[in-house]
Amino acid sequence: LIYLTFYFTPWFFQLPSLQDALVGFAAVGSFIPLYLYANAGDPYRNGAKTNRIVIAASYASILSLALAPFLGMSGNFHIFAVTLLAGLRPQKFALLVMAGVSAVYLCASWLLGVTLFEMVLSQFIAVMAGMATLAGYNTAQRVSVREQNLRMEAELAALRERERIAQDLHDLLGHTLTTIAVKSELAARLLDADADRARSEIIEIRDAARITLKDVRAAVAGMHVTTLHQELARARSALSAADIRLTV
Repeated sequence: LIYLTFYFTPWFFQLPSLQDALVGFAAVGSFIPLYLYANAGDPYRNGAKTNRIVIAASYASILSLALAPFLGMSGNFHIFAVTLLAGLRPQKFALLVMAGVSAVYLCASWLLGVTLFEMVLSQFIAVMAGMATLAGYNTAQRVSVREQNLRMEAELAALRERERIAQDLHDLLGHTLTTIAVKSELAARLLDADADRARSEIIEIRDAARITLKDVRAAVAGMHVTTLHQELARARSALSAADIRLTV
């Protein structure tokens, strides 16, 4: 919005009339809230924002021509119109609309008697600012897509880890618990018929339970304990996704 001060540049060389001053301040004052409205929210997500961009850009284009008879650099509003339209998507559509608005501005300004210097300067800055804005939107979209991919990868990694834990616990406990269940039934039947063998089965059940408990504790400890090399590998992977090279 600082660039709106360019509108008042001619006033430093020629004092404006009261009418020119009132019109100039009214135009700038009315454009600022509309410009803020157009850029409200996430500037890199379209949807409802498209309508706000079109409204603000249209108003800026109207001001660039309607203010031509008054003292001030009205072409400054054309620059805002072009840069606002750079936020439209898809990009080819934005370029087409930007080119159309520029053509209308040049033709209408010529008919309204705008100086050649102001026309060329305004259009040149509009092209440069519009291209820079397009590049900014493209960069932001790439970053947004990359962040979304990283979130998806993190979710998939968590899902794979849960599946691995479930599989490990299944492999670890499934066979042992089945063995304990079978031996318990056998020991129950042998209590009256063969007490010594029943005692032996119970001892085996106890030992199997202790071994399994030890294995479960080791497995759980392995899930939470990490090493320096593992942490460095995770850091290198995360930084690499952000195009940062890690040197250790």
